[in-house]
Amino acid sequence: MADYISTQSGDWNTAATWGGGGHPDTNGDTATIADGHEVDYNLGVSAIEFGNVTINAGGTLTFPTGSNSKIIFEQDAVFSISGTLNAGASGTPVDASYTCIFEFVNASSARDIIDIEDGSTVNIYGDPDFYGDEKYAEVKTEITLDGTDDVFTVTGDYTTKWVAGQKIFVAQNCAYKGNPHLTACNIFEIESVSANGADTDIEIVDQGGDTNTYYVGGRVVMLSRNVIFREQSVSWAIGAYTGHNNRIDYNKSVDEVMAVFDNCLFIGWGALWLASGGYLITEDVVYVNVYSSQIAGFQYADYISMYYATASAYPMLKGVFGGISNFPYSSGVSLKGGSEVWSCTTLFPYSDGVAKEVKFRTFRYLVDTGRSILFQRCELYNFQTLFSSSGNRRAGVISLENCDVDGTLTEFEMYCAFGEILALHSGDGEWQAPDSGQAFINKMIPDTLTTTREDYTCRFAFNQRPRWFAYVQSGSNTITMKVYPVGWSTGGGAAGALDQDDLYLKAWYLDAGSGVSVAEAVSTSQSFANGGWREISVTFTAGQAGVVYFDLLLSLYESGDYVLVDPEWALS
Repeated sequence: MADYISTQSGDWNTAATWGGGGHPDTNGDTATIADGHEVDYNLGVSAIEFGNVTINAGGTLTFPTGSNSKIIFEQDAVFSISGTLNAGASGTPVDASYTCIFEFVNASSARDIIDIEDGSTVNIYGDPDFYGDEKYAEVKTEITLDGTDDVFTVTGDYTTKWVAGQKIFVAQNCAYKGNPHLTACNIFEIESVSANGADTDIEIVDQGGDTNTYYVGGRVVMLSRNVIFREQSVSWAIGAYTGHNNRIDYNKSVDEVMAVFDNCLFIGWGALWLASGGYLITEDVVYVNVYSSQIAGFQYADYISMYYATASAYPMLKGVFGGISNFPYSSGVSLKGGSEVWSCTTLFPYSDGVAKEVKFRTFRYLVDTGRSILFQRCELYNFQTLFSSSGNRRAGVISLENCDVDGTLTEFEMYCAFGEILALHSGDGEWQAPDSGQAFINKMIPDTLTTTREDYTCRFAFNQRPRWFAYVQSGSNTITMKVYPVGWSTGGGAAGALDQDDLYLKAWYLDAGSGVSVAEAVSTSQSFANGGWREISVTFTAGQAGVVYFDLLLSLYESGDYVLVDPEWALS
């Protein structure tokens, strides 16, 4: 093995490029492209396992677009990019007739083996013609697999687009089953493609073990790409995302030009896009068996734009996602309209986020772990439990607005850490016409966790995002609402009705004549009998005119009992 540093621009396999003493062509050889030099990788599909490859600032390494190429990195070797890496360009991708493969031996421990440094430029462009520019299909005919000569019939003509040897992900579109990221989907290799009238029969390579039924409407996703970043000897088996140690560190300043990964595949990685800053664009990218790419498992992304600041990720995701244990594994996530999430176990387990016009199919539950998540005009089907609280978390709200939940339109529903709030309209079973004449009321349903909390901030709070608020003048102010308790028998009031310790208003207001000092006031000395609309109020003395915020909180649990709330409030 030897260490090579470029002395001029030229081909990789030309000795003069490296000073005349040979070129990197032996296992363990290292290569450094120096400032001002442009090196073309022309080793073809090489079997050499290189050591560290470094592109210094001002240096360029370019892979061919008109021939096959492959570079392999030995165990623990680092591909460090401070200059420019090219594998295709916008408008001139790696041609669909060829592949470009970056292969890495699995590291001995978790470490960054692709290091994209500040000041670098990365252009990776695969060719969508490699898969006929058709990313998705849909199961047209129900099929129960038997492991031999299985054929999926999909809607539409894919006979000139998808070919033998390519990989597809198929979701069963089934009722909930345990660990759906492992049991409700699979990855298959195409054996042949043929016409079936106006539709297409896709025969898959014989495989044992999967005898599941795949139902009409199940999503089929093309996984194959002609630019590939992979671990050596990686498995395509669904759920084989553990044990990978290789990571990509993307460490660019927020004012740097973005790196682009377009139409490529990442398979068998420990983590992707570890970052302290920068701007990253990935389009039509496939992730398979990646342990953490802000998510775990498999991700297909039609479009991702990730902006990083102070080591926090705020990705905007659009695409089809499936076979994931926890999705998404990130913070501040926005799922864009038209996205789909199939066969995942837990949705938004660790993330604040927003999902608008997204289809969710076959999942275990939504988990509130002290985060706030908004679902607008989404479809949520085939789940075990729509909402589950972890029990040791405090804040957090999940809101559903105009969502289709297993065929029922949910116009407004909110899940707090310790209960549930939903909208009722005239004609609903629990509807009670409010004195205010409002067209809807809210129903507060506590859960068993309310009995384990001692401080107010941990009790079940009706707090939309942001909290209710009003503008008040200095001096005495009173906020009044109406509530309708149903069924209570163990409260602190007469005959077990709720009292001020069980149901209360809390207000936060400016208590000083100037400045931003904030105090809180809590409603006192009130009792709320069952079966009618009752007033609840809180009085406070504001030191100056300004905004007051307030919450309605319920801190008692009885099975089947609830409180109706008129959302109209009065200020006096």
